[in-house]
Amino acid sequence: MTPSEITEIIASLAGTYTLLNTTAWNLTTGAYLPSNFGLHPVGLLTYTREGYMSANMAATEPPYRPQTVRWPPRDADSAADWALVGQHAMSYAGRYSLNESVPATAQRGQLLHGPMMVASVPSMVGAVQARNYTVIEREDGVYLKVSPSGVDVNSEIWWRRVAKG
Repeated sequence: MTPSEITEIIASLAGTYTLLNTTAWNLTTGAYLPSNFGLHPVGLLTYTREGYMSANMAATEPPYRPQTVRWPPRDADSAADWALVGQHAMSYAGRYSLNESVPATAQRGQLLHGPMMVASVPSMVGAVQARNYTVIEREDGVYLKVSPSGVDVNSEIWWRRVAKG
């Protein structure tokens, strides 16, 4: 793949996407797994032409988002409530690049998120994560399916572009 082809693919992906849904399943049993982000998640995923990205996702249901917590935290806030918020939200940001060892087009390929510069989960800082991507263009918008894979779990995260980068 030439540098200009890589630049063209990165430019085609650049933009901001809103989270539609997440689905995860156990590869051994095929059983669907409950989402950490609930049934009505919110989130934004942004890719820049310059090679930076950020991902933010959170649950919206009251059982996962106690309305008693505020920013900045107060002495009276419950540590359990803050832990619950942390368990049902995820954010990270850093560099991203096209994985050149995997065939890629503007519609399909693999991105490498990272090394992460900042993350809500400390162990993710410095990590690099492979993300398969598929772009689907329809009359009602551009959709992005991102598929991170684990050892025993696979998932699909669906996004819709809200702004071209």
